[in-house]
Amino acid sequence: MKASGRYNFFKIVILVWTIVVAVGLVNLREYRIQAFLESELKLNEIQYKSIYEFYKLIASNINSYIVNSEKTISILKKVDGANPEELVKIRKELKNHLVGIYKNLKMLGFSQFHIQLKDNTSFLRMHEPNKFGDDLTNFRYGIKYTNETLKPISGFEEDRFIPAMRFIFPIFDENKKHLGSVDISVDTQHFIERMKSNSLSEVDFIIKKSIVDYKRFSGEKKKCKSSSLIDDYCLDCRTDLHNYKWSAREKEEIVSKLKSGKSFNVYHEKMVVSFLPIKNIEGKKVAYFIVYTKNENIENTVKLYIFLHILNIFISLVYYYMLRENHLHKLSTKKAAKSVKYHADTLQAIVYIQNEFVVNNDFHKSVENSLRKIVESLNVDRIYIFENHFVDGKLACSQRFEFVDKNVSAEIDNPKLQNVCYDEVGIDRWRILFEHEKYIDGLVKNFKGYEKEMLESQNIKSILVMPVWFEDQFWGFIGFDDCHNEREWHDIEKDVLKTFCSVFISALNKEKYSKNLQTQVDKQLAELRMKDEQLLQQSKVAQMGDMISMIAHQWRQPLNAISASSINCSLLSTMGVLEDSKVQEESEFIQNQCQKMSSTIDTFMNFVKPSKESTLFYFKNTIDSIMNIMGTQLANHNIEIKLKIEDESLSIEGHEDLLEQVIINILSNARDAFEDIEVEKRFIKINIDSKDDIAIITIEDNAGGIPKEIADKVFNPYFTTKEQGRGTGLGLYMSKDIMRKSFNGDLKLELIDGGSRFVLIFGVLE
Repeated sequence: MKASGRYNFFKIVILVWTIVVAVGLVNLREYRIQAFLESELKLNEIQYKSIYEFYKLIASNINSYIVNSEKTISILKKVDGANPEELVKIRKELKNHLVGIYKNLKMLGFSQFHIQLKDNTSFLRMHEPNKFGDDLTNFRYGIKYTNETLKPISGFEEDRFIPAMRFIFPIFDENKKHLGSVDISVDTQHFIERMKSNSLSEVDFIIKKSIVDYKRFSGEKKKCKSSSLIDDYCLDCRTDLHNYKWSAREKEEIVSKLKSGKSFNVYHEKMVVSFLPIKNIEGKKVAYFIVYTKNENIENTVKLYIFLHILNIFISLVYYYMLRENHLHKLSTKKAAKSVKYHADTLQAIVYIQNEFVVNNDFHKSVENSLRKIVESLNVDRIYIFENHFVDGKLACSQRFEFVDKNVSAEIDNPKLQNVCYDEVGIDRWRILFEHEKYIDGLVKNFKGYEKEMLESQNIKSILVMPVWFEDQFWGFIGFDDCHNEREWHDIEKDVLKTFCSVFISALNKEKYSKNLQTQVDKQLAELRMKDEQLLQQSKVAQMGDMISMIAHQWRQPLNAISASSINCSLLSTMGVLEDSKVQEESEFIQNQCQKMSSTIDTFMNFVKPSKESTLFYFKNTIDSIMNIMGTQLANHNIEIKLKIEDESLSIEGHEDLLEQVIINILSNARDAFEDIEVEKRFIKINIDSKDDIAIITIEDNAGGIPKEIADKVFNPYFTTKEQGRGTGLGLYMSKDIMRKSFNGDLKLELIDGGSRFVLIFGVLE
């Protein structure tokens, strides 16, 4: 390739390198940002669900203890057959009866306590007692549904006044006669206030305009304001509005995602903006909570990657500048171009020599290979090594190694080059220079006396010789000969010879201290094994993000239950109906929930803390520990665990936490796979059995399976079938490695209809 061709090639290489690094940085930045966004979205979804369940539990208790109380039922029974004047008195009596409860409910965030007759007619609105008698059949699906089916229903629904989370229950008398229904509602304003107090985030609420226009009283419609984000929705003005100015691209992206009806978030003006869809009672997504959360991690990540992009461009410019200067230098003369190639070949020879002495344990073979490489790369005719020794008490030298070009005669067997005394043969000048660590070079024709005679007898025209000092002693010398040209030795040849002398000295050290070197190698191997164990523990710690999510799922239900229990006691106390037996019952319930939470922490700590010693453990106990961590999360994903243990006494010697890590990896992959498919009944089967005294654990799911064409790649490092940001590609690779190294077994994948089956085999490898 010509100089200009190489120049253009390396320009393309630098450009491609810059682009590849830039794309890689962009992808890595997006991956990290997406990880932050997904984490924030999951937290907001959990918060929304927990608040909803909290209000639902309170509403259920109110219905049970207040609406269905003897007093309330006795009042409502009077409605049937009453004339208009009597209805007014009944309504007033019912209002006076419920006013105290309604005040307590408002303190908890409930804005509406609305009772309807069985024909869907509004009978008493505690929040608007003067508005009654209107037919709600065509405006309130939830009320119509409850009065027709006599079943409770809950969820979001807009009415004539406000949008709210509604909990609607049928009302029966003591003879199961249907009297009507009750709507206990939390309007979105109070719901948002609780979301804000829990997460310290700002929250907006948007709802479809068509719902507001159809259902609300005309005077209530002004409480909604048009959104600058999407024309089909409006903002609830009763909340603090964050009507940001969105770019056209952001609006297009958000509008597209809003139409999908799924939860999502975006990063805007240093804020993570999460969009949480809200289904109404009819199952239609008609509104969104918009949660604004500050996240400095994303901003810092963006700044970091901007710096890395600038650094990448700077480095590329530096390389391009160096390449250009080098190209201009090469173009100056043809000789310069050849010199560059010669330098490249020489550097390659140096790398080869260094690698040869490191890799090749045969000292003599590595010396011979290195001499051959130098002759081929530097175009010298002969290279040789002389070693010093004493002859009759005098310092002498003998040739030990030699390699010559194919057109040059070898001198390794020349007796005149063995036992050559420096003082007797007239080369004492060499000894003096070598002992002062100086080298000899030049044209032979300029040498004098015996030196010239000896060198010319070997047809040498030019020579370069350098001393070898080993353990502070003059060990010998190494030299180059040119037998065809009167060659001028340049710095590069001298540097190569110096490098070879240094490497040769290292080889001498290696040969002499091989036993010490072996000890060092053994020590380094031990350190590498320790690093392997640390890597394994780091891989385990890397799962803690997922584990924390599991603990959040595991704790969510006990915490809500404890909160609901305490509020229930408070309400009963307020009404004066709190009995000692009820206090004892609720106290025991709270204590049980706390013990569950403590057990979860113990299980999590046992997983995080690496086991130091191999112990005997039972597979059943291992599965129980994993279910303590993951059980609730899997249940929340509607995944049924089918556990079958043929022999509960099956056990193995090893590190139990490593096996837990393998099984959790497989279960987590199955859980994530269910996210991408629709399956009526989700299940994961875990079977523990043995065959021919070999323990086997099979984990099977119906999450769609793995395509046959990539099944043989799932255990490769960094291979993943998940979307960008959801997986690293190390889980199954590390799991297979753990099964082989820690349990002398294997991890296999079997493809089945509609799912996958992973088989853990213990103690089968030799």
